[in-house]
Amino acid sequence: MVSEAERQQEGLRNWVKAQMEARGWRQQDVLNASKNCPHGRISSASLSNFLNGKSTIGTEIARRFAWVFNVTDEEVFRMAGLMSDSPDTGKLSPQAMTILQMIRSLPPQNQSEVAKALRAIIEVIRIRNKSEGQE
Repeated sequence: MVSEAERQQEGLRNWVKAQMEARGWRQQDVLNASKNCPHGRISSASLSNFLNGKSTIGTEIARRFAWVFNVTDEEVFRMAGLMSDSPDTGKLSPQAMTILQMIRSLPPQNQSEVAKALRAIIEVIRIRNKSEGQE
């Protein structure tokens, strides 16, 4: 039985292949286009393994595909199953979703450490915004 995550990755794989076909691109063309990506380039191994179903992608490669194919990060994140439509995450920016995915990938002990640090940073930002009248 195929999981929802596998279905989403397969959907993204088919979308990437369709984008390549629409442009008349081969894998090398995607690699060349990603050389100027501000989020880093896509490696030949990552692209080949993904297109051949040997691997899945995370937020960093998804962000690179978005840049290469000129769509929003959010669009690719949703196709890849990296971002849900649920109300609790639907209002988060792609950057916040990336941070959330990074936190989820950590062991629980480290998640607690990150949560403490983020609470402190958020409190500093709230105090600054309040003093600047940006509540």
